[in-house]
Amino acid sequence: MPHRDPRAASALDRILETMRVSLHVLFAFLLFFGATATAGGAADGTGSPLARALCAALIIALAATYLAGTAWENRFAHRRTSRDPAPHRLPWLSLVLAQWLALLLLSHHFLWLLFPLTFLIWHLMPRDAWGFPVVLLAWGCGAGLPLILPRLGGPLPAGPVLSGAPSWGLGGLLGPLLGVAFASACYFAYRALHREAARHRRIAADLAAAQEQLLFAENQAGRLAERERLSRDIHDTLAQGFNSIVLFSRACEKNLRALGDGANPGIRLDTALKQLRTIEAVAAENLTEARRLVAGSAPETRDLSRALTDLGTRVTQRHGLPVEVIAPDRTTRSLPAPTASALLRVAQEALTNTVRHAHASRARLTVNAWEHHITLDVFDDGTGFDPTAVQGYGLPGIRSRLREIGGTLAIDSSPHGTVLTARVPWEQS
Repeated sequence: MPHRDPRAASALDRILETMRVSLHVLFAFLLFFGATATAGGAADGTGSPLARALCAALIIALAATYLAGTAWENRFAHRRTSRDPAPHRLPWLSLVLAQWLALLLLSHHFLWLLFPLTFLIWHLMPRDAWGFPVVLLAWGCGAGLPLILPRLGGPLPAGPVLSGAPSWGLGGLLGPLLGVAFASACYFAYRALHREAARHRRIAADLAAAQEQLLFAENQAGRLAERERLSRDIHDTLAQGFNSIVLFSRACEKNLRALGDGANPGIRLDTALKQLRTIEAVAAENLTEARRLVAGSAPETRDLSRALTDLGTRVTQRHGLPVEVIAPDRTTRSLPAPTASALLRVAQEALTNTVRHAHASRARLTVNAWEHHITLDVFDDGTGFDPTAVQGYGLPGIRSRLREIGGTLAIDSSPHGTVLTARVPWEQS
């Protein structure tokens, strides 16, 4: 859909409003003009007092009828009333035309009201085919009555018309006809502008709805991305920590229960105390991670070499799995924090899986710098697994982390060991 400037619809609405106001002002001006011109003729002694009083009453009635109808339509258009004037538009138009024709019987100066009335006829008729004969009839009455009736002796028993017979001839017929044609052209131009403004409003409404849907979709995507990130962080930190706490607490309970057997009580007590200290350390780490997650801050891992060394040391101390770390400072020192953090999470998840599932006797972390990328290799000599059959958050979370920084993950597993390789291009690092 092509983009539409919403200001165009506002400009059209202002033009339409100006045309509507101009129509009402023109009607009021021409009614006032007819009244003053008729009053000037009456001041010269034309017409009876009854005719003058009747003319004044008709002027007031026509003004009140026109004002009431337009005010009702305006209030309904601006939602200030729930009563729809549409069912009453034809009776209202008939009353206005009847009052206008009655004024024409008294003074031809009210003929000029034919121009705004032509606009009203076209506007209020249900079909254009109905408007055409009504406009012609109004023109015929407006141009013919002031010429014919005074020559028949006057339409009122009380006296002749107030303004007398007009002095025009053929021009008196063609002039109003041209005015009717011009008023009709103005109406059809108004209707075309009205339809264009309505089309612009529909386009603006569709655009606003599309923007709202896009904003909703973006919000949903942001929520899903944040939920995925939070789930991934919880899995990589808190869930692994809680799993370690559960394992060490069970082992500690087993050692404490074995104290009653009398076999090596000192060794078992020392082992249980070490396990309790490990539980305390893991719980403290989880508490730190929980606070970080609540604060919404990302972990700062600027020294990847040291972080990997500390990780290998913790795994060895807590689980008895020897972990060799080969991560030269010259290779990892220039890595930005997001890349270093992602590679550290990869190493954590890989070693956790090794401890829990591989039954390995050793593991190795190796960081290598190549011409176009940097790699992290995690090796273990365990039983291996089928990467295509793995379910859960672990490996998908690793792939998602690497994908965010333009990296990839490759897994080579066999019954005699597994190598997991994370690769990140230098331009992303």
